[in-house]
Amino acid sequence: MKLDKKMEFYLREAHIDFTSFRVLEVVPQNEEHAVVLLVPKNTTPTKYFCTQYRNRILYFGSIENMMVACVESNYLSQRMADKLVKEYYAAMKEGN
Repeated sequence: MKLDKKMEFYLREAHIDFTSFRVLEVVPQNEEHAVVLLVPKNTTPTKYFCTQYRNRILYFGSIENMMVACVESNYLSQRMADKLVKEYYAAMKEGN
């Protein structure tokens, strides 16, 4: 996976299992840190969604729960959360 320098910089603190997750979005919070939103690669019933921010890792049972937590934590706006949920379901429908 080829990443640009800015993306590499923001992912430097992330601990991502790329066999289980794919990056949905990287949301910069300031010059130094970003929230990394991860979605499962598989479609099994035991899938988990994940946020990582400043070495804090949280898991969620659904993308909707993850987005509620991100909006409540002011990591992203409701509008952006809605957009990301739509993108996720569109990608799932296409088999990505």
